[in-house]
Amino acid sequence: MASAVKKYVTIAGLSDRIMIPRLGRIRLGHVDHNTSSNKTSPKEDPFFLVPKEVAEVYGETPTELDVMFPVNDRSIIFPQSYRYFGSSKRLLCSGNGQEGQRFNSSTLKTELCACPCNLLGNGCRERANLMVMLPKVRNQGGVYQIDTGSIHAIIAINSTLNILSPEDNPERGMLGYFAMVPMKLRRVPRDIYPNGIHRKSYPLQLSLQANDEEIAVLRTRRDEILSKTRCWTVEEPEDENPEMDTGAIITIDDQPLHTHTTSADAPPLSQAVLNTGGSTTSEQTDNAATTAQPAPSKTTSPSASAPSPTASYTAAPPSPAAPVTIPPKAVAPQSAEPASPPADIKPTGAAQGSGTSNQGKPTPSRPATPASASPLSMTLTKPQLERILSKTRGIKIPDDVVRTMTATLSKRDASELIGKLDKQDYSFFERTEVKEVTVPMSA
Repeated sequence: MASAVKKYVTIAGLSDRIMIPRLGRIRLGHVDHNTSSNKTSPKEDPFFLVPKEVAEVYGETPTELDVMFPVNDRSIIFPQSYRYFGSSKRLLCSGNGQEGQRFNSSTLKTELCACPCNLLGNGCRERANLMVMLPKVRNQGGVYQIDTGSIHAIIAINSTLNILSPEDNPERGMLGYFAMVPMKLRRVPRDIYPNGIHRKSYPLQLSLQANDEEIAVLRTRRDEILSKTRCWTVEEPEDENPEMDTGAIITIDDQPLHTHTTSADAPPLSQAVLNTGGSTTSEQTDNAATTAQPAPSKTTSPSASAPSPTASYTAAPPSPAAPVTIPPKAVAPQSAEPASPPADIKPTGAAQGSGTSNQGKPTPSRPATPASASPLSMTLTKPQLERILSKTRGIKIPDDVVRTMTATLSKRDASELIGKLDKQDYSFFERTEVKEVTVPMSA
């Protein structure tokens, strides 16, 4: 009797693996282009620059996020190393402070090398990628990548993970694991003094929000969680030169977003902001400050440093006990307008009762920018228009057509358009004409 043919439909060690995709990036700053020097420089923001689906839950300039880690391997959810890119987009050299590996352009092979070496401080610096799940966002089947080069952020996140589950002995930790544990990720204001100059930085801070009873419940679930997540894998982070981040927000001759903006009064970001995450290398001065002297006793001197954010933001970190702070989308911009009326409206003698005297006046299309509003919320600037024209003239698009089509663009929209033009993408100016053609009828 012939034996039955057996059909194999799974592969041991492969079919049971679960790959968690990388959904996008959350950035910590933007890039500013100076037209006089024709140079770009990264600028740190005091909030997260989040994709659209995240902004629908937390608002467009959140300072805290609810996060979880999909696996219990910190080499996967928070890889960190010394990295050197040089003028290349790809990683050329990396190391752990004891040994490294470097790409040899002559042999086209990666070779072992000493670490640290003479490249440290000359393009080589600390970099880390935080891979987090956002359980309150609809896209729960993947992770978001957050890049940082801040020593303060790397130490703070490592410390929290070690408190929860030390690498050498997880049982000695508060929970014994950290996978799928609800936590808070915040941007926390910090005074730093690079080269003796005071400035504000906003490194990442990770914390567990749980009382004793909740911690006891989490400990009982340790074996259950680890058994479920053991076969999970996470898509590797995108490791590219932060100086060549094509998805970063670009401003031109503009002050950083955080100079006049807080998470409460920030105007809505445009689609150019929402479709990208956020990464910045502006933590270089943050790292340089770690070797500087401690802050002097006279720490409250916001006027001594022009780039420092206003005191109103430093006083606004969300309460640790609060579950989630979700800025309302429509209320925040409206609440900021009465504090700074348009410049063309003259106050009357009765300042408190002047509300009725302006009812007949139409709302100006471009009111004077209040002190709390981001400069990026206004229409495109003259340098932006000149840069757009310099690109479109090369393919013979008439200047009057360009001016007409870009007249209603905001600064953020213009920034996104410039990024496309730099990539030779002129689809913005494409127009399709539809004409009716009379087809002769056959006899």
